[in-house]
Amino acid sequence: MSDNPTTERGEINSLTYGDIRVQLLSDTLVRIEQKGPKGFEDRASYIVYNRDNWTTVTYTQEQTSDEYVIKTQNYIVRIPKNSTAESVYVTTPTNKLLYKYDGNTETNVYLPSPSEELKSWYFTDSPRIIPSSAGYSVNGEPLSGWDFDNDSIDIFVFLPGGDYKQFTKDYTRLTGESEMVTLQTLGYWDSRYYEYTAESALQQINDYLDRGYSIDVLVIDTDWRDHTTGLNGVGYDVNTDLFPDMAGFLKECHDKGVNVCFNDHPEPVSGTTNGLDEAEVDYRSKKLKMILSLGIDYWWYDRNWPTCLNSADPSISVYAFGMYAYQFITQEYFEAEVQGKEEEYARRALIMGNVDGCLHGKWNYASDISAHRYSIQWTGDITCDSNALAQEIYASIFGGAEVGIPYMSSDI
Repeated sequence: MSDNPTTERGEINSLTYGDIRVQLLSDTLVRIEQKGPKGFEDRASYIVYNRDNWTTVTYTQEQTSDEYVIKTQNYIVRIPKNSTAESVYVTTPTNKLLYKYDGNTETNVYLPSPSEELKSWYFTDSPRIIPSSAGYSVNGEPLSGWDFDNDSIDIFVFLPGGDYKQFTKDYTRLTGESEMVTLQTLGYWDSRYYEYTAESALQQINDYLDRGYSIDVLVIDTDWRDHTTGLNGVGYDVNTDLFPDMAGFLKECHDKGVNVCFNDHPEPVSGTTNGLDEAEVDYRSKKLKMILSLGIDYWWYDRNWPTCLNSADPSISVYAFGMYAYQFITQEYFEAEVQGKEEEYARRALIMGNVDGCLHGKWNYASDISAHRYSIQWTGDITCDSNALAQEIYASIFGGAEVGIPYMSSDI
């Protein structure tokens, strides 16, 4: 390793020490990166959306016989010579240890509790996967052009100085925010496992309205689709026995001021093993958009049955990756609707998904770090007793506080 670190000046302070790069993203956030097979990584990853929209940090550099030292007003980064990124540590200006790598590279991790006096916390972008510029779209390349070949230790150290709001601000700025939901999605939802017809669903809406109640969202569970093929809750052919004119039915719902959400238990395309296989991406995109074109407002990506989509990588939760795919497809559809219409804005792309890690109302493990980006999530099927109710209250509060899910609904 050279005794002369390379300094890149710009909006982000980047300092390179051989195969280690330290980026001072802000006064409360530091990136520590080991050079990957393709070099240092500046592209947005699946986990880390924001690489370059940060602020300049004032710092000085020193070195001793053993280490390089980067000093800022709030922290000191210490890089032992002839070492790797795992050996870099951070102290206070008075040399009290703030951060030291402990070997954890999981991306299914709980966030620190808001009740903590948070001095430091870190996660690693692991595995570091780079989506293609086309996102979840067919582009003729293997695995849709996603890059899995520049993985390396890539650590993000949060140093909020006890300010939890600062931590959450840095966290969402780095990993992405969820779409802001519409006021209507915060209203009254009617959702049950029931075989509606167009007539009975409209009557359900009218029953609310006739009694002076508001209904904002009606959920049609699995029976909107045709089951005569023998598939159990999968596929995208409309059940015309129940909904002979689906587009007309959805228009009537909208005329009554009600949005409609369809449940989907997706089954991977036969012969595919990865969620980015061309046949899978092409099929899912075309079919979801076909139903969106009829007029539904939201997809509910439901992994509550044994069948579910394949993930892009074994280390990425299939539940979080499925939410990514459904969100991307919905957004792409709405943006295409207004393409060339300069005075129109695309609708907000909203989905509902099952909380990654919360099964039937019980937290079993932490959500994938990416999962908080997806708007509305629910806790899964529960029973009808007081214990289930108590568990749901806990699960919903915990999901917001220590997982970072902004809009979480219980199964009540």
